[in-house]
Amino acid sequence: MNRFKSVRRRFVERTLVCCCIFGLVSAAHGQTDPVSRLISELEAPDAAVRSSAARRLGEMKDPRAVEPLIAAFRNPDRVNRSNAAKALIRIGAPAVEPLITSLKDRDRNVRLLAAWVLGEIKDRDAIGGLTAALKDEDALVRAGAARALGKISDPRVVELLIATLKDPDRRVRCQVADSMGVIKDSRSVDPLIAAALRDPAYDVRASAAKALAEIKDRHAVDGLIAALRDGHPQVVRYAARALAGFQDSSAAAALTAAWEDADLRVIAGAASFFIGRSIPHPEPTLIRALNAHGDNQTLLDFLHSGNPALEKAAREWATAHRIILIGVKKASRESAAEQDALL
Repeated sequence: MNRFKSVRRRFVERTLVCCCIFGLVSAAHGQTDPVSRLISELEAPDAAVRSSAARRLGEMKDPRAVEPLIAAFRNPDRVNRSNAAKALIRIGAPAVEPLITSLKDRDRNVRLLAAWVLGEIKDRDAIGGLTAALKDEDALVRAGAARALGKISDPRVVELLIATLKDPDRRVRCQVADSMGVIKDSRSVDPLIAAALRDPAYDVRASAAKALAEIKDRHAVDGLIAALRDGHPQVVRYAARALAGFQDSSAAAALTAAWEDADLRVIAGAASFFIGRSIPHPEPTLIRALNAHGDNQTLLDFLHSGNPALEKAAREWATAHRIILIGVKKASRESAAEQDALL
């Protein structure tokens, strides 16, 4: 028995020694620290290895990965940059300060992606850096900063965004209007009507109409009615859709007049308004509007109309536009979030 215990003790001791030696060798090769290994793989020649490393670093959420992931923004591979950005979003708060610093980087891609990631993290500590980035020399960086400020949705930035509606680049103005719609502050209404809704660029005007639809301030009704006469169908469609969301007699009168005039641009945008009214045999006009000026929201209005003819027309329109419908129910109108999930 004593001999057996002695043999077993020697076996355990030797096993422990071997384990210690293996551990020391592994440490020497960096194998005990997966974060370090994955960081080194961010510079691997194989794109698949780089992508996998970024994804796993995001899952691990180790702050040591922040700077190397930001450095990956300089990689010429767009997919690699995107994977690094997604990883930083998952890491979250520990990435905020380094990303704020990166808003001043010499590389435009670094500044642009830093702004984008900060918008996704939505940390209010980033407001100061993003506000400064509204004056960046690159228009896309300025637009990215405006988008991020909208995502953070702090009312303190509204006045700064209003001032940025004068930016010389239409892409920036467009994004500013979108961000105003996200923040939904009534201070934005007058500037959106006076400036953005009269902007020379149609996409800025369209974004202004969408923003006013989100803010839902009755002071916007007259400006939106005027926008029904805009020369671009997308602006008219969004203005009509915005008016359809108001419980306002002037808005209803303007939309009704457009129906009587068979203005298909307005009818496509305000389809939900007309579907919900007692109009005799509205299907032919509504279907013509869908086919001439419809968009995804018009499609959803038709699909949830409870009208078999409109639902059939919507499915045909979706097929023609190569839109795959998933989980569409014949129920009454779903919430906006649920509707978005259908496409």
